[in-house]
Amino acid sequence: MPAPQARTMAPTQEFSHARGANAMRLESAIDQFISERQFASDEFPRALAVTTRQRYKWSLDLFGDWVRVTRQRSSVLLFTADLVRAYLAHRAEQDLSANTLHLDCAALREFARWGARKRYWPAAAIVDLPRVTRPEPLPRALLPDALARVMSLPLTGPDALLRALLYYLGGRGAEVLAIRVRDVRPPHALPDGTVLAGAIRLWGKGAKERVVGVHDDLWA
Repeated sequence: MPAPQARTMAPTQEFSHARGANAMRLESAIDQFISERQFASDEFPRALAVTTRQRYKWSLDLFGDWVRVTRQRSSVLLFTADLVRAYLAHRAEQDLSANTLHLDCAALREFARWGARKRYWPAAAIVDLPRVTRPEPLPRALLPDALARVMSLPLTGPDALLRALLYYLGGRGAEVLAIRVRDVRPPHALPDGTVLAGAIRLWGKGAKERVVGVHDDLWA
């Protein structure tokens, strides 16, 4: 058999940092990231929600403070997957919840992706960014006596309706506040006499749609 030929690799384009990256502090990049991600763009079609930006800013500011203290300087050139891994290990030593670490990791991964697009650091430097899995929380039901106290409050009008929406739909506060008349389908009868229960369309995080049946007491 003929000897296998060596495969030649196409030369890779040498990475060059964006103009001004050498002098940019990490804090400046964080502020720029938070400012830009409040709007949609060609590179990032979906803007970050206000609460998400606030949480990301808090996480990234802590990261920036840690880098400045531990590395004795602040520069976007320091940002690597190893640096992120070391920071998350530091956070884990503080006995934080898995959910908190997951949010920190999500902020850093989004920031890393943005910075790579800006050419503040090479994409290859962040290809091994760590992940922290968020635990699935179990629903916490109200105890019977607590539920009885809530439902016995002498509410009327919009307040009584809001209480019923929160209880019978099981939606988040933001989902309930986003309900419009067009999202409500009243109970109605089919030609054969079958009565279908009403339904309400909810819009969750990420514009995800779900439909929840309307309890008779809620409709009343």
